[in-house]
Amino acid sequence: LPGDFCTVNVVLTPSRPGEITGTFTVTGAGAEPIVLTSTLSGAGGEPLLATNPAGFDLEDTVVGERSDPHAFDVTNIGFSIGTIVAIDIEGANPDDFVVTTSSCLGQTMIPGATCAVEIAFEPVEAGYRTGTVIVRSDTGQYTSVLVNGTASYDPNVVVAADTVRAGDVIGIGGAGFAPNAEVTISWADGTGNTATV
Repeated sequence: LPGDFCTVNVVLTPSRPGEITGTFTVTGAGAEPIVLTSTLSGAGGEPLLATNPAGFDLEDTVVGERSDPHAFDVTNIGFSIGTIVAIDIEGANPDDFVVTTSSCLGQTMIPGATCAVEIAFEPVEAGYRTGTVIVRSDTGQYTSVLVNGTASYDPNVVVAADTVRAGDVIGIGGAGFAPNAEVTISWADGTGNTATV
C-alpha cells in the first residue's frame, strides 16, 4: 500500500579476503515494475571488531526533538590490537541520528576489549528514517550497526483569547507543522469565512 515499507538486512559472509562488491536489487510487481538498486561493499579478512546488537529501532520521535539514546557495544573479536579512530553515520538518512556519547573513540582495543557507543534519533524530516553507524579502526577494519526510527510532526495551534466579539481581531499562532504546510482556520460552529495560510 502507498506509504508502507519493509526492512531488508543484508549480511556479508566473505569467501575470500579483500574488497568485495555487489548489487542489491528490489523489483516491484506489475507490468511496468519499479526497480531499485543499491551498491553493496565490504571486505573479507581476519575480523577485528563486532557490535552487539547489530541493529535496533529507536523510539518514535517528533521532528526536531531527540529520543532517549540507545547503547551498543563494540568488541575486539580478533587476535590483533587496533585503535578506534572514527565513528561515522552513513546510510539513507545520516543527519537524523547523532552519537551522544562514546567510550570507543581513541581507545586501543586489545583482544576481548569492549567499549560502548550511544546513538539518539533526532529526525529532521517525518517518515521512516534509517542510518548506518560505522566504527572504524586504524587497521582499516570496521563494523557497523543499522539504526532506524519513525518521525512525525506534532502541530498545534494557539489563540490569544478564548472568546472574541464579532468584528474584533484575534491572534492565532501555530508550531510544529511541516515546512510549507497549508493550514486552514475556520470557526468551530461553521459560520464565517475560512482562512488558509
